[in-house]
Amino acid sequence: MFDELLSMAQSQLGESLPKNPAVQGLNVNTQEVAGVTSNAILDSLMQQVQNGDMSGVQELLSGEETHANSPVVNGLAPTVVSQLSSKLNISPAIAQTIATIAIPIILNMLNGKVKSGDLGGLLGGLLGGGSNAGGGLLGSVLGGMMGGNNSTSTPSTQKNQQDPLGGLLGGLFK
Repeated sequence: MFDELLSMAQSQLGESLPKNPAVQGLNVNTQEVAGVTSNAILDSLMQQVQNGDMSGVQELLSGEETHANSPVVNGLAPTVVSQLSSKLNISPAIAQTIATIAIPIILNMLNGKVKSGDLGGLLGGLLGGGSNAGGGLLGSVLGGMMGGNNSTSTPSTQKNQQDPLGGLLGGLFK
């Protein structure tokens, strides 16, 4: 599921980025932009949830269109800008422009899945049911809150601790 969404994001970003005057002429790899942006969004959402802020997840599951100037985009932007800038070696100003374009595209793709009723794949990915979901957003958050980030754990026990409910619930939505 996550790979499918990432592929869709790459396609949409490939169309949208070159049209923006601020990034025209830059040799920006949309595949890298989509990957970094998607991971940064998930990282930021996980951090928000761990801090008790559910607004990003609520927006993600709302099914409503996310606008570039929404509070959720503004809340996600610093993490996305930082990661785009450092991982793609671009200026923070260019990273901000890309983030302003990319964050709503990715969130709206997820919102579109909610609106179309395709919750099974989306929730499976968020909960850890996807094969490449990295434990899932909510599964990782629950694992972190339950002490699953113990650095002395082995990889197999760490995975179980970080994803106590994600794998079980995610499997229901496959």
